[in-house]
Formats: sequence, C-alpha cells, structure tokens
Amino acid sequence: MVQSRSLKEHRLTRGLSHRALGSLAGVSNKTLSDVELGKVTPKLRTIRRLCDALGVEPMEVTEFRKAIEGELGEVQKDERPEA
Repeated sequence: MVQSRSLKEHRLTRGLSHRALGSLAGVSNKTLSDVELGKVTPKLRTIRRLCDALGVEPMEVTEFRKAIEGELGEVQKDERPEA
C-alpha cells in the first residue's frame, strides 16, 4: 500500500531524520523505520499523519497513485489513433 521509497524520498527531500518526522507526525521512530523498510503496512491514520507532516497528499506515497497512473496510461494508449 505505501511506497516506502517514495515516503523516504519525501522525508529526505525535506531534510528530516526519522526522529524529526516521527516527532512531527506523532509516530514512533521504530514504526517509521519499519514502514520505510516495508516491514509493516501502516494504518490509514498513520499514513495521514506522515503525509500531513511531510506536506504531501496520501496519493503521493501509496500504491493507489501507481494504480491510477497505470490505468490512465492504458486509457491513453487505447485512445491513440491507429496508424
């Protein structure tokens, strides 16, 4: 569900450590580390807290974005005129 690499990239782009982001989001350092490593699937509330602290929308760090982009890509392919 959460793209751990994306979450980590957002955190690093903002110059935040695990401890700093965890503090801003009200999430333990261990939980954040486990989420970024893909060891756990966070609750939606945890995703929301992390995204709020990072200033991003949940769609930016979840598989939903990937799925939607994939579907949009398929639609765009289908709409291309045949040569």
